[in-house]
Amino acid sequence: MYELPSHMSHKNPSDLVPELTWEATPLHGHREWFEGEGASRTKPGPLLDNYLNQYGFGIPIKAEVASVINRAVSAQGSWYAYSERGIIVLIPLINRVAFIYAG
Repeated sequence: MYELPSHMSHKNPSDLVPELTWEATPLHGHREWFEGEGASRTKPGPLLDNYLNQYGFGIPIKAEVASVINRAVSAQGSWYAYSERGIIVLIPLINRVAFIYAG
């Protein structure tokens, strides 16, 4: 997770990075965040652990980072976009950006 540049913190990312298709959170319609081989059966999604464990093996990540990303993708106020290599999550409320990939 990285600091979000100040000029991006309160703008629609589609205006700043038009090559990607940005969607506002909460995240929905992407089953890998909700189910899969490694998906949590006890917590409702979307969950970062479900995404990272979608192929049945986990990728370790700090609990604090997972918690921040889980909150961001589960509530309004953030943005996400799928790229060729992973997912970018912009979290303007805490001025952070995360790049996430599984595999």
